[in-house]
Amino acid sequence: MTGIRKKNKILGFIFTVLAVWMVIFQNPSYAAQRGSLNVKTEQAGMTVYLYRVAEKQAGVYVLNEKFQASGADVSGGGSREAAITLADFAKAQGIQPYRTGTGSGKHVVFRNLSDGEALYLVTGDPMTVGGKTYIPAPVLVEAGGAAAEADIKCDIEEPENPTNPTEPTNPTEPTNPTDPSNPTSPTRYHDDSDDDDWDPTPNKKPTITTAADETVTITDAETQSETRVEESTAESETETSTETTVENEKKLPQTGQLWWPVGILLSAGAVLLAAGLVMKKRSKEK
Repeated sequence: MTGIRKKNKILGFIFTVLAVWMVIFQNPSYAAQRGSLNVKTEQAGMTVYLYRVAEKQAGVYVLNEKFQASGADVSGGGSREAAITLADFAKAQGIQPYRTGTGSGKHVVFRNLSDGEALYLVTGDPMTVGGKTYIPAPVLVEAGGAAAEADIKCDIEEPENPTNPTEPTNPTEPTNPTDPSNPTSPTRYHDDSDDDDWDPTPNKKPTITTAADETVTITDAETQSETRVEESTAESETETSTETTVENEKKLPQTGQLWWPVGILLSAGAVLLAAGLVMKKRSKEK
């Protein structure tokens, strides 16, 4: 019975230590979640702006003094139209954001927001990735009490010519390739301005007809003419390189409770190790 009581005391001590660790580590982590806002973005490294635009009064949101002139309706928590109106108003009036953040991944976390539920406007800077421009759409979100989240969607703009936006899609053809005044013309040809009887057939030798209706081919080198037509075709090839970015999106949530189990497990292991050594020593003494 004495051995069982000792084991029960050791187990009770272990559970007490675990309970103390839970109180010490879990409560601050839970408190850190309150008053926080986790903003999800479509691209990593995007800069996010946070504006506190309205306060909750008698269950209804009322615009702050800075945003009252915008005329946006946020009484019911706001809508996409209200978010766009407030974002345009803040940009036109040069209103400074309440918070600014840039995340290393696709998350930007704002912590320790002011007490009290409020309505926040979330916007961001456009970002160009792989030739495409991602323009964040403004959104309104309620925060300030329990932990809140916002998901920013982006409008995507692509260049008219993905290969080379500065050049037209079709290659420019030479101006009037049969114009002899154009030195860049790719075709060299016979100028028949002074030769009405010129025959364009290449390598054709001149002939004469005699009185006996016989046709004789002239082979004299001085009268033999030869015309060559050379054509050159310029081909241009454009190589398009496609860059693919693969990012691991399976990241741990931003809960603030990622490290407290480590301390608890280390303490529990140390206590169990000490208890085992004590019990082993006592068994040897018996």
